[in-house]
Amino acid sequence: MAHQHTSNRKMRPENLKAKQDMEEEIARLEEEEQCNRKYEWFDDAVEINIWKYIDINYDIIMDFATREDLERWDLLADKLGLSGIYIDHCKKYNRQYPTIEVFRALYMMQDKAEMSLREVLDALKDLNHHNILRAVPWVKGIEKVMASNKQSSNSEVCKPNEKSDIVKFDVGQFSLNITEQPSVLVRGENQGTVSKAILVNRKPSQPCQGLVVMLVFAQDSRDAAQRVARQLRSPESERGVVQVLQLTGDITNAVAMNLRTDPFNCIHKWFKQVRFIVPVLSPQLLAQTQNHDVGEKESKDHIYNRFVYRMMQDQYVNNGSRNTRCRAVCPDVHHEQVMRNKLVRGNGLFQLHWKCSSSEQVEEFANILLSDYNNS
Repeated sequence: MAHQHTSNRKMRPENLKAKQDMEEEIARLEEEEQCNRKYEWFDDAVEINIWKYIDINYDIIMDFATREDLERWDLLADKLGLSGIYIDHCKKYNRQYPTIEVFRALYMMQDKAEMSLREVLDALKDLNHHNILRAVPWVKGIEKVMASNKQSSNSEVCKPNEKSDIVKFDVGQFSLNITEQPSVLVRGENQGTVSKAILVNRKPSQPCQGLVVMLVFAQDSRDAAQRVARQLRSPESERGVVQVLQLTGDITNAVAMNLRTDPFNCIHKWFKQVRFIVPVLSPQLLAQTQNHDVGEKESKDHIYNRFVYRMMQDQYVNNGSRNTRCRAVCPDVHHEQVMRNKLVRGNGLFQLHWKCSSSEQVEEFANILLSDYNNS
């Protein structure tokens, strides 16, 4: 302590003041962090059944699962009472969605029928997964459940210890029940067309009869993806304009704003509204979908791309392994490496894909999209 006072006396006044300000700011941030970690809103989760929460908050749960997959999800499984045998099963047979598989296994256990959301939140807190507790909009989901409870207060409730039928875990997907009001950028139904205002910066002169696609890509194929998007949108083509929605890269202000405020709900709605999903295959995109891209695990494109892939895979499984919506492309520069990837060789979504390195190849691909669209 004496040494610290001596050091402070030797410092110039302006440097000493800056040092003191910095120490005060650090102390303030630490105090704020401690307050945040009290999680007083946990109390609202005590009476909320986790299975009802999942059923009503698909987008929030997928946000949580996507983030938890990047953490020690096996420790969470153990905390929630899953045995070592079941955890090993989740590691081997998780369809690349380990956290989802954990909750599927818990759902099948009779003694977990009445598990509360609070139990899950406490487990995350005990594991110091504070980044997930802060990033996922849990409170918003709690409010939706409370609103749903008020609306159904006169309806019959599940009997104690009876397995709730609210959540139906199919092989590849959660049941879907979006109850919140739709975004201002989309129409009131969960089907229909995406508002043209969010797709392109200029009004197309020759739209392809309402054809809208979602383009997903990683940073190692960004340039190729942007060339594909520009050519599909080109009003000079005789085939007309294919409208393209992007989640990263050259996006409109409206898309960026919605991704900042409510990313997973918006992506989920857009996914249901576009006709085709167009992944630009590359080593980095495949690593992201397989959760191997550790260096990029906090990036938005990693989280968004993995989320979109999950929805594609769920739909593919639910449709009896029929690919009705994924139309992948691959730049020549990545083709050899992509073809060596097990996910491409053994996946009905990516096995069939088109080249996109020349304008002729992109134009051929555009005509295939339009043909599939008109024949669907």
